[in-house]
Amino acid sequence: ITDSGKVGIGLQNPSELLQVNGKIKTQFVKFDDGSSIGDSIAFHAHLTSSASIAANTSAKLVFDSTVFNTSNVFDTSSGEFTAPETGLYSFSAQVHFDAGASGSSMKLELRKTNLQGGSDSLSVTRVNISNNAAHSIQIGGFLSLLDFGEKVWLGISHTSSDSINVQNSLDQTY
Repeated sequence: ITDSGKVGIGLQNPSELLQVNGKIKTQFVKFDDGSSIGDSIAFHAHLTSSASIAANTSAKLVFDSTVFNTSNVFDTSSGEFTAPETGLYSFSAQVHFDAGASGSSMKLELRKTNLQGGSDSLSVTRVNISNNAAHSIQIGGFLSLLDFGEKVWLGISHTSSDSINVQNSLDQTY
């Protein structure tokens, strides 16, 4: 430790408040801007009740409960994941719904809200509704490079003249 309070590890005259000459081993680093390195980032969200999507419309699916949510990266009030650091992220989603009118289609879309206020589509899956039976739609293992603070959410839209009921269950995940 120098007279000016600078700490050197592996050197005698550090030029910074903390300067290390060698490797550093740590489990977690948090920066002033809120970003971090080394913390586990994972969540499993689901619906606790069914959600009705009005006829021929689009909506954000707000999964209102989590099985686990390390680092509090998923907001159950908005249905959004917020990237706690710049990095590569993997997303999967599965939704079960009661079909609307035969001949219509359903679209499940993973969207990214960027820091400039815009929104980009990351992945889209469509299913054609051929009868009035229950259906499932999924996005699996999609990878996206996100910047610190960018948000990802799940949207659903359909062309049915009837409303669509999104079912609640633990395997309905995001």
